[in-house]
Amino acid sequence: MRYLGSDEALDQLFNSFTHDPSDAVRDRAGCNVSDCGNFMRKQRMRIVPKLIELAADSQATPQMRNWTFMALR
Repeated sequence: MRYLGSDEALDQLFNSFTHDPSDAVRDRAGCNVSDCGNFMRKQRMRIVPKLIELAADSQATPQMRNWTFMALR
């Protein structure tokens, strides 16, 4: 989905990263969110507040935090 480069694709990736019941799907979506070079800067900056919120979430797994910090970087 990251290759689509649309706002909807980025939103869906973030949703999958944070809500999918499968660890494998969340992990792959997190990887794609953190490696979002196919999205324009404006699109990436739009999800920064969500990423900051996720980084502060005590329910986030260590792997989710890793992907989150990579995306913020």
